[in-house]
Amino acid sequence: MIPHTSNESTQHRLSGSKRRFRGFTLLELLVVMALLAVLTVAVVPLYGNSMAYVTLRSTRNDFASLLSFVQEKAVSESREYRVYIDNKEGKYWVMRFKNREKEDKIFEKVEAEFGQERFFPPNIKLERIKAPKDRHERAFYIGCYPNGASDRAKLNFRDLRGKRRAFSIEVLGAMGKVDVKTGVQRVVE
Repeated sequence: MIPHTSNESTQHRLSGSKRRFRGFTLLELLVVMALLAVLTVAVVPLYGNSMAYVTLRSTRNDFASLLSFVQEKAVSESREYRVYIDNKEGKYWVMRFKNREKEDKIFEKVEAEFGQERFFPPNIKLERIKAPKDRHERAFYIGCYPNGASDRAKLNFRDLRGKRRAFSIEVLGAMGKVDVKTGVQRVVE
């Protein structure tokens, strides 16, 4: 047996390590990049549609839940509450009855979190609203009364990013029932 010199074994180890860690070829990198591009093109629209649907559903549920909560507050406190909707600015807020001055009812802002001013997402448009209008606030409102009744109202919403994504919220009045319907056709005025 011929002994290896330290020079030969070092050279053998280096050449072996070069073979193991030689890297990727340009062709391999291009193939991987092409696969990632194809996957990205397929996934991004799905993600965008999913997020649009989540935004629409969240807006619908938040507003319907707020209406139900305000109805419960009106009954529990034996006091009239109103959910105001400013269609032009896309915002809504809650106020409660304070007192009467002559023929007018005076309402005050609710300081609790549920009374704070909120905005509909920019891509969600309130296309049509049928509800009473307050001349002082210059906004539509849905009144919730101590006996559990509410004003009749109907609001139609549409997602500007989707042709068929829409919903309506209808408050049915005497019983205060809040009816939510999805997939409402676009309203043409």
